[in-house]
Amino acid sequence: MKRIVKIGSSSVVAASALAATVALVAPSAVSATTAPRHAQSASAAACATSSRNYGLPRKPTSYRAGSAGSVKIATVNSGAIKIVSVSSARGYRTYVDSRSGSSVDVYLRHGSRTVEFEGEINDAGGLTIVVTTC
Repeated sequence: MKRIVKIGSSSVVAASALAATVALVAPSAVSATTAPRHAQSASAAACATSSRNYGLPRKPTSYRAGSAGSVKIATVNSGAIKIVSVSSARGYRTYVDSRSGSSVDVYLRHGSRTVEFEGEINDAGGLTIVVTTC
């Protein structure tokens, strides 16, 4: 009989401790996880991404960076490309993040608008261009 009382009382203590922990943690955990999800949804909705595959260019070729301008890319060898030039639309400033290698990156900015241009040698040996506008 004493054994049953001991089990019963320890279960009640454990259950009340668990309930107190959940009551203290739950409100802050909900607010901490809810806010970033809303922020991510809003920022993801504001950005547009387009991707297109091309053959590896035999001569320097220009690719559009949305309405922000264009990037001319040349093949160095089967595993590397390089940026030959960047032409930006009026009002856009350019920043070349990586000029050569298996991938190249250019950012074009106008006020709060940013266009990211990425060129990368893909697994098929061609060129993948990804343009993200935010």
